Amino acid sequence: MTWLYAYDAANRLKRADRYAKPPAANEIDRLERTQDGTAFIPGTVRPALQVRFEYDAFGRRTLKEVGRPDGSIDRTVFTWDGDVLLMEERFHLPPRQPGEYEPLTFRPVQIVREDPDDAYSLPVAQRMHTLSERHQWQGASLYLHEPGTFVPLARLDEMLVEAAFITTGTDGRFVQVPAKTRHATLFYQNDHLGTPQELLDESGKVVWLGRYRAWRGEKTVWQAQPERHEAGNPIRFQGQYHDEETGLHYNRYRYYDPGSGRFISKDPIGLHGGLNVFLYAPNPITWVDALGLTGKPLPGPTKINRIVGVTRSITSI
Repeated sequence: MTWLYAYDAANRLKRADRYAKPPAANEIDRLERTQDGTAFIPGTVRPALQVRFEYDAFGRRTLKEVGRPDGSIDRTVFTWDGDVLLMEERFHLPPRQPGEYEPLTFRPVQIVREDPDDAYSLPVAQRMHTLSERHQWQGASLYLHEPGTFVPLARLDEMLVEAAFITTGTDGRFVQVPAKTRHATLFYQNDHLGTPQELLDESGKVVWLGRYRAWRGEKTVWQAQPERHEAGNPIRFQGQYHDEETGLHYNRYRYYDPGSGRFISKDPIGLHGGLNVFLYAPNPITWVDALGLTGKPLPGPTKINRIVGVTRSITSI
């Protein structure tokens, strides 16, 4: 298998091609940018989605807005406590209604509509006091890594099959039935960076297969579903744990956004980590940043022909 990488004059990765049987498609999109910073793929219609970010004076991401073709906006608000991300709130703002504005402002009125056909519908103020959550233990996973690294080797799972419950015995007394759990051992198959590519069960069967873009955003994920508790994998780059709710990757000291290929807050060690305080690594092919502090190159048997302005190739092991 051979990988072919192309860089621009500023030594930034533009594309990555994998040649195999059959040939694989380009792993990252070829992007061009307009004067206002909008990115698009040449030869295609410019994307209708518009994404906007806001940062505070400390370089922490505080807002993300995604404008959709129908005029609605998906807004995400980030709340911080120092360098710790406390909360992420998501809001969906409907398209603006013409003529509906707050008094003495140009802000559209936010109208809350109730379904008149829903007999159980409650006013919003009342409904806020009726919401509640109840969490139940669903299982636990123990990860084993290579010594002194964040490269995963295996995962020991204990999953809940049937929760404990109380029933009545033949003598009329209450009897507590213990919970039933299922144990499994899964083994990781990683690439040269230590990023998981496959998960195998004890019989050697592939139960999870991941494909990523260049900066480790998921491209496609396949997983077998032989049982009710299918296998999944939240591990990404070394030291990163994928958060399904936010879509971010958690490092020990910062959160990484795979969509933009950068961290969402400044480097805690300042310029000691590099001039770009949001940078993950100069190159996602041969560098890692397991802690979210400073990237480092990984030595390996791969050969890189470093010729400025010319396509370079890496032949895998």
